[in-house]
Formats: sequence, structure tokens, C-alpha cells
Amino acid sequence: MYGPVIWRIPGERREVYFTFDDGPSPVTTERILKLLEKTDIKATFFCLGENAQAYPPLVSLLKAAGHTVANHGFRHLNAWSVDWHAFHKNVIKGRELTGSIWFRPPYGRLWPGYAARLQEEGIRTVMWDVLSGDYRLDVSRHEVLGRCMKLTRAGSIVVFHDQHRSWPVVEWVVPRLAEFLRKQGFNFSALPPEPPFPVR
Repeated sequence: MYGPVIWRIPGERREVYFTFDDGPSPVTTERILKLLEKTDIKATFFCLGENAQAYPPLVSLLKAAGHTVANHGFRHLNAWSVDWHAFHKNVIKGRELTGSIWFRPPYGRLWPGYAARLQEEGIRTVMWDVLSGDYRLDVSRHEVLGRCMKLTRAGSIVVFHDQHRSWPVVEWVVPRLAEFLRKQGFNFSALPPEPPFPVR
């Protein structure tokens, strides 16, 4: 329905792609960076442009640590609530501040045709195949871990959040999930600057 959207990375390599939405945050980003360094994970951060604009040193820290900074729009704008002009403007402003070809729509919401129109401008839309649920107050951290362990496979794109509400779950789940996946022979990668695969 959405068109040329990436849900997982094709191929047989046992790679997993952890992603973090909504940052950078002065409360959680540096904590997440330390956690990823400790667990030896490279990840992709889908940053809101307004946060990147407000906290440029945090964006620099993400890049210096070898993580990929990607675009989550300038503001956390719901595509279903605005017209194409407003949505497109939000995406472009986010790209200007993150410098990334990768874009993840807030809430994972798009209208049919939007991803194709963005791709014409060199913007690749990235969704996920594993939504951790780290932001949900009605789900325990054990349930989040169990869900991620059950659903993650080769090429999986896993969503976490770089925000205060999610941090207690992220802090607990990420190292345990990483240990479990490594025992299954998985490695962890950030999305590359350019897609080495066709977008379908």
C-alpha cells in the first residue's frame, strides 16, 4: 500500500538493525550511547529535526560514535492529519538538519504514493518489522524483551525510542536482547549512508 518502503534489510546475512526514534534528547541520548558502547552495537537514530537543531552537540556525539543519524521529520507530524505540502515541507526540513537520505514517518503513517514521491527526491522511507513497544506503559519490560526475541530475524529493523519515558525499558531490554541475539549468531549494524540494496 505504501509503495517503495523498507521494512527489513533483504539478504541472508545475520545482521540486525537497532533504531532509535525521536531524539536527540538531553536526558537520554548520552545514556543510550554509553549503553550501545558497552554492548558493542552500532545503531541508527531517526532524529527529529527540531531536536537536532536544539542539541547539535548530541548529533555530533552520535556521528562520532559511528552511529547513523537519520531523518524523522522536523516535527513529529502525523501524515494522516496534514496535506502533502505540509508533510513534504516537514520531511525536507528534517533532511536539511540531519543530512540523511533515510526517513521514518512519525507513527509509521503515510498516505499511498508518499514514499514514491519522496524516493523521486532521493529520500528512502524506512519502517520496521519489529516494534519493541518500549514506549507503552501497559506492557512490561519482560513482554518487550519476549516480543523482540520472538520476532527478530536476519535483516530485522527493530524500533526503540530515544526519550525519557522509554529509557527504563531500553536500559533493561537492549543488553539482554543483544546477548540473546549474539548467541544466535547475529551481528548489529547501522544503516549505511547509501542503500546497498534495491528498495521494494
